[in-house]
Amino acid sequence: MLVSSPSSNLIPLHLIEEEDHYLMILKSSSSSCVCPSCGIRSNRIHSHYTRFIQDLPINEKVVYLQVQVRKFFCTNIHCESTIFTERFSWVEPYQRQTKRLHKVLTGLALSNNCLAAARMANLLHVAISHDSLLRLIHQVEIPVYSQPCRIGLDDFAFKKRNRYGTLIVDLESKKTIDVLDSRNTTTVQSWLKKHPSIQLVSRDGSRTYASAITEALPSSTQVTDRWHLLKGLFDALKQALIDYLPSKWTEKKRVLSLSKSEKVISPRKSDQLREKHTDQKWERILKVQQLYQQGKAVAAIARQLNMSRGTVYRDLGQTKRPDLRRSSILDPFLPTVQSMISEGYTIDSIEQKIRKDGYSGSRSTLNAMAARVRRENSDIYTSQTVLRSKLLSNLWKEDDFKTVIHDVPDSFLETFPHLEIIYEAVHTFQSLVRNQDYQRLEAWISQYEKVTIPSIQAFINGIKSDLEAVKNALYYPWNNGILEGQINRLKTIKRMMYGRAGYELLKRRMLSSLEELF
Repeated sequence: MLVSSPSSNLIPLHLIEEEDHYLMILKSSSSSCVCPSCGIRSNRIHSHYTRFIQDLPINEKVVYLQVQVRKFFCTNIHCESTIFTERFSWVEPYQRQTKRLHKVLTGLALSNNCLAAARMANLLHVAISHDSLLRLIHQVEIPVYSQPCRIGLDDFAFKKRNRYGTLIVDLESKKTIDVLDSRNTTTVQSWLKKHPSIQLVSRDGSRTYASAITEALPSSTQVTDRWHLLKGLFDALKQALIDYLPSKWTEKKRVLSLSKSEKVISPRKSDQLREKHTDQKWERILKVQQLYQQGKAVAAIARQLNMSRGTVYRDLGQTKRPDLRRSSILDPFLPTVQSMISEGYTIDSIEQKIRKDGYSGSRSTLNAMAARVRRENSDIYTSQTVLRSKLLSNLWKEDDFKTVIHDVPDSFLETFPHLEIIYEAVHTFQSLVRNQDYQRLEAWISQYEKVTIPSIQAFINGIKSDLEAVKNALYYPWNNGILEGQINRLKTIKRMMYGRAGYELLKRRMLSSLEELF
């Protein structure tokens, strides 16, 4: 408690307990005080007044401190303050909360949007509104960082496809040092000129940032982000496949060499169930006959297998595997149907023929019979399908071209002969980036710049236009990975505030750190 602290100079007078709060009445015990303006101690009391201060809750109740405070005359005739109020170490002047409560509420406001933070504070039995929490954020002192040497730049959207800002991070301390409300050349250039200590700047492939850095800091080193290089390569590969390949390529071959006995026909579900039931019945018949041969009576077999004696007698008289297929009214006309289907007659012609011969069944029965005959007499086709999406994934991930084309037919490679060249260009550049082999970059450009694939040529032209920065990306260890994490944090803060906060509040939240607060 504040009262128990030796440096508090407070005397408890009274404690009032209400249903929802405590009120502690305190009195200052100091007979003198130091003037905050000139630092001279004075013991000349001017008057008394009362301060109401909220402290951390106790026993699920709000705590209020009613403190009787003195005002003093300053004895220094040259001091600008004639009268000053008594100061305490545990509360700031004019503040309605103790320092420890103020710190907790500030941390709560920075951790969430102020509406939710106010609800959370009320659950913790601290009386405060969301407007007061918002004021606490605006009172937080923004940290002042030393002049950075290595920074990273990246853009973010205030409103997608409409308005963008720029995030600046110190690559060495991994902390956000500023948030700009625009990404245009003038704004970025103006900020960079104020920080001449910068020696290295990591960025994406933006020409706007490249131009601003060149103008403001011509002697600094520019480094293109390696992840953006690989993303540009992947986009070029994807566009190349879109321009070069259909989304689905299928090769279908007709097989005529198989005999009827070699054909494998997938049975229908009803046929499968009938075969299963036939097998079960044949197993039961064999079991009945086996028990009878062992000398058991018919009544004993019936009791053991839980069946009637009549069924046992029928099973004993069975000499071959039963055929459970139902007979059809079309069975006498089956040879005619098979012959006419093989000769290419239509169902209508077949129906007219068999009705003249005496068929009186339905058309649906004929349709089912014709479908079964066609399945049995059909030629077998084999097909191979190549999906562009799967091929894209394999071309990007696999380390061996033979693995990529393992399931691809030869006719596909004959139709699209440039596939291997695309694979080699992509994987060679991947190797350069991942191994940071900057010495082979120009050789790679010379080898593949004449490839007649527009998207690959566009990617290479982009590298040539920013060659020094790309070389530096393959030489220096710095990249924009830290910025991507900070931009995710910025997006979380934007969503946390439902996108309704302005630039100043967003910047303050980004630059304020809970770690430094506590």
